[in-house]
Amino acid sequence: MKVAGREGWIVITRDQAIRRKPNELKAFREAKLIMFALASGNASADDTARLVVELYPRILRKAHAVKPPTMFSVTLAGGINPVR
Repeated sequence: MKVAGREGWIVITRDQAIRRKPNELKAFREAKLIMFALASGNASADDTARLVVELYPRILRKAHAVKPPTMFSVTLAGGINPVR
């Protein structure tokens, strides 16, 4: 996470639980990340990849409109919502 934050990378993860794990949430905040957590449930890797490719332009726009640390939840239906 530190490298991603330092380099200004956008992080995409399937780990929705990160926001409920205090040590991971602390690391996310300290690294000053912009993260998109896919709420993919039982989606296959192929379905997840298709979703990311489809939403990539929106992900970039949202990432460029916020300051880190910021986390978004991404639904299979294509919703991208800020996580508080």
